[in-house]
Amino acid sequence: MVLFRGFLGNVVGSAFVTALAGRFGLPTAVLEGLWRFQVPGPGAAAAAAQGEAQTHSSLSRDRRRQAKREIRLGGAESIYVHRIAAEHVVATAHFAQLEHLVICALLCIVNFILSQLSSSRWGALQATKSPVVPVLAVLWALYLLFQVEFTTGVAGAGDRAAMLVVGAVGGLVAAVLLWWVPAFQLGPAAGGLSQLIQHRMQSADLRAQALAADLASPVVLTACLACFAAVASALLLAAAMRTVRSLGLALHPPAWSRGYTQLGRGTAALLRASVVLPLLVSLLGVAPLAEGIFELSPPTWGLVKAGVLLVSSAVQLAAFRPLLQSYFNMTLVNWWTLKHGVTPATDQDKAQAQAAAGRMRRSAALHQALLGKVAVQALAPGLMMLACAFVVLPSSFEMLHAEAASEQHSVQLFWQSVGWFSAGHSMEVILQEESYAAVLYDDQLEKRCAYTFASKTEAGPLLRHAPPATIRLAARVLWRYHRESATQLAGGAGNAGCRFRLIESLQHHWDDLSDAKKITFAQMAAVTREYMSGAQDCFVPDAKQIAYLLSRFACNNHTICDDELHPIGVGIFPTGALLNHSSNPNAMQSFCGTQIVFRALRPIVAGEEVCISYIELAATAAEQRMSLLDSYYFDLDPRLTQAQMAVPLRRVRLATDWGPSVHFHIYATPPWPLDARDTHLTACQTADGETCLDCGVAARHLSAAGTSTCYNLPAYDDVAALQSQGGIEISCWGSRFLKDSGLAEQLATGLALLVHQLSEAKSSSAARGLASLTASLTPLDQGDIRLGSCHLWRLRLQEALLRAAVEEGRSWLVALQAARALTPLFKLAYPPVWPNLGLHLAMHAKLALHQNFVAEALQAANAALNVLQYTHPGSKSVLDDVLATKHVAADLLHPDT
Repeated sequence: MVLFRGFLGNVVGSAFVTALAGRFGLPTAVLEGLWRFQVPGPGAAAAAAQGEAQTHSSLSRDRRRQAKREIRLGGAESIYVHRIAAEHVVATAHFAQLEHLVICALLCIVNFILSQLSSSRWGALQATKSPVVPVLAVLWALYLLFQVEFTTGVAGAGDRAAMLVVGAVGGLVAAVLLWWVPAFQLGPAAGGLSQLIQHRMQSADLRAQALAADLASPVVLTACLACFAAVASALLLAAAMRTVRSLGLALHPPAWSRGYTQLGRGTAALLRASVVLPLLVSLLGVAPLAEGIFELSPPTWGLVKAGVLLVSSAVQLAAFRPLLQSYFNMTLVNWWTLKHGVTPATDQDKAQAQAAAGRMRRSAALHQALLGKVAVQALAPGLMMLACAFVVLPSSFEMLHAEAASEQHSVQLFWQSVGWFSAGHSMEVILQEESYAAVLYDDQLEKRCAYTFASKTEAGPLLRHAPPATIRLAARVLWRYHRESATQLAGGAGNAGCRFRLIESLQHHWDDLSDAKKITFAQMAAVTREYMSGAQDCFVPDAKQIAYLLSRFACNNHTICDDELHPIGVGIFPTGALLNHSSNPNAMQSFCGTQIVFRALRPIVAGEEVCISYIELAATAAEQRMSLLDSYYFDLDPRLTQAQMAVPLRRVRLATDWGPSVHFHIYATPPWPLDARDTHLTACQTADGETCLDCGVAARHLSAAGTSTCYNLPAYDDVAALQSQGGIEISCWGSRFLKDSGLAEQLATGLALLVHQLSEAKSSSAARGLASLTASLTPLDQGDIRLGSCHLWRLRLQEALLRAAVEEGRSWLVALQAARALTPLFKLAYPPVWPNLGLHLAMHAKLALHQNFVAEALQAANAALNVLQYTHPGSKSVLDDVLATKHVAADLLHPDT
C-alpha cells in the first residue's frame, strides 16, 4: 500500500508538472524576449525591405569624406536587432528537448516536496522518498545532450571528436579498474591499497576471479560509476566549451561593444559564480577529507553539500539567459569585425569581402538555427546539479532526524565511517577453540566447578590455600604437556603436544620486560615449581622454562568472562592467541565454559585480517596506546615519535589537601592526534552548555600508568615518584586555556578531585562510595568551563555511580538516572554491536521498568535485543531476561493487545 501511494504520488506529480509547464508556457518563457541580431541581404533595397532604420550621427568633414571612400560590402555594414517572439521559439530546432529539461527540473522539485509532505502525513513512503526520480532526471539530461549533439545536422566534428576521445579514455580507465583492482572494503583496505593492486597485477591467474566478482562488490560499483562519469564528462564537454566561449564574450567584450553588450554588475557576478560554484561542488565531491577541516558531523556535511548543489544549480539556471544572449552577441562581434577589418581596394578584394559577408550572414543564420541546442547545453548542467541536490537532501534529513538530542549522532556516524554496519546481519562464528588449560580466579573457586566453570549451587570442599590463578594455570599447562608426552612415548597419538608447541611459539617479549617484571616472573616460577612438586609423578620443569611460560601468559592469555562480562577465570587458547588487536575490531570473543568463540561483527572479505580488541574500548587513543605498550609490548601508532608530540606551554604542580599531588599541563594543541571520537571524549563545554570542540582536557592516574614512553609521559623528572605516590596528571589544550590559565587550573583541580574520588570509591563500601560519587556530580556542572556532555570521565563517573547504586540495593532512581546518562556515552565509546552496549541497554530497561517508566523500558529493551541477539546468541539466560522485561513493559503499555 505504501509503495502504491508513492507510485501514485509520482504519477500525479508528473501530470501536474506537465500541465503546469503547458499552462504557463515555461519552456517558451526561457527563450522568449532574447535579442537576436540579423544581417540583411546585399543592397540597400534588401535592407529597407527588412525594416532597417539607419541613423547617422553628426560626423566631422574628414569623417564624412572617409565614409564616402569606403566600399560597400553588400549590406554588411548594416545590422538590425529584434526580440525573439514566442512563435519563433516553438519553431526552434530541439525545442522539444528543451521542454523535456524544464519538465524534468519541475518534476524533481515536485517529487521532493511530495516526499517531505508524505513523510509527515503517512510516514516514509519509499517510492516517493527514493532517489529514482532525480537519478532518472540526470540520466535523461545526459540523453538529451547526446541527442542534440549527434542529431544536429549543422554541428561540427570538433566537439564530437573530443567527446568520443573523453568517453573512450574514461571507459578504458573503468575497464582497468574492473580488471585489475580486487574487491575490497575501503575501510580495512585503505592502508594497503598499493600492495593489493601490486599483488593483483603480479598474479595473472587471479584475473578471472576479479572479473567474476559479485555485482554488489565495491569494485564493480566503482567501475560502473567510472563508466558513468566518463560518459557524463564526454557529454558535458561540448556544453562546457560553448559555455566558456559565451562567458568570455560576456565578461570581456570588445571595447567598441560595451555600449551594446555591457552587463550589469549583478549579472557579471552571477556569471562568475556560475563558473566558481560548480568547481566548489566538484571539490566537495572528490575531497571528502575537507569535512574534517570544519569539524562538521556527516549529516550536517551532507546538508552543506546539498546546499552548495542547490545554490550552484540556482546560479546556473539564473545565468541561463545571459549566456544565451552572449551567444547571440557573437553575431554582432562578427559583423563588426567584418565591417571594420576589411577595406578592399580592388574589385577582386571587393568580391572576397562580399563572400565574407555571405559567410557572416550564414553564421548569423547558424546561430539562430542552433538556439535550441545551445539552450539545452546551457540548461542541462543546472538541472543535473539540482537533481543531485535532491538525491543528497533526503538522506541528510533522515540522518538528522535520527540523531538524538545529545551528541551521540557524531559517535554512531564515526563508527559507520570506519566500516561498521548497523545491526542487521548474522554474527557468523569464525573460530571455536577449547582452552589448552584454564583456571578459575580465586574468588570463584567456591562458586563454580573448577573443570567446567559452571555455577555451583553448593560450595564443595575446595582447596582453601590455592596459589594464584596464573600459577595454577602454568601448572595445568605443564602437567597436560607432560601427560601428552608420556602418552606419545607409550605409543599413543602421534600429534600429542602439538598445541603446547603452539604455545611455545607465542611471543614472550622477555627482552622487552623491565628488570622488576623479570624478577616477578622468576619468583612466580619458583612458587610454581614448589606447587608442582606435590604432584604424584613429581614432574617439575626448570624455573627458566616456567618463567618464559608465565611471560607468554602475560600477553597471550584470555580472561574468561560469564554472560554478563564478569571475569571468572583465565585460560590459554593457542589458536585464539594468534588474533591481532585493532581499535576497530571486526570480531569479538565470548565464552561457553572453557571454550572461546570468535564471532564476526561485520562482513569480512577474503584476505582481510580478523582482529579483536585486547583492551577496553572506552578510552582515548592515548590511553589505549599506553595500555598496549605496557601489557602487550607493541605500539598502536609506531609512526608517531616523541618529537611529534605537542610540547606543553606551561607546567604547574598543584598541592592538594585531599590526596595526591596534581600536575597539569597547558598545550596550544592536543598532546596526541585526536580523531572524531577522541574529540568528543575530551571536549569541554561552557556554562550555557555549548560544546567547545577546539578545547579539551584529559586526565590519568599515574599509579595506574605504565612506565613506557608514550605521548609526553616523561614530561617531568619525578614521574617514578609520582607513580608511587599516586599522582594525577591533567592535560588541557585550546585557546580558552591559553587566554585564561586560571580557568584551566580550576578545571584541572576539579577533574583531579574526580579522578581521586573514583579511585577511592573502588575500595569503599557500596553505601559510602555511592554518597561520595553522588557528591561528585555537583562540581561537574559548576564553573565557566566544564567537562563536555560526552567526556570520558563523565562516563567513568556515571558507570561507577550505577554500579554502586545497584550494589547498595536501595537507590534505584539514582541508578536509573546514571543509566540514562550512560546510554549516549556508551553509544559514543563502543561500536553499534558490542556486548557492553547491549548489556547496559538491558540494565537500563530493567531499571526503567522497576521505576514504572514503561515506555522507556520498552524502548531500551528493544534496543538491547537488537544488540544482544548478535553478541549473545547462545546465552539463553541473558536473552530471556531481556525478553521478559520487554513483554512486561509491552503488556503494561498496551494491556488490550
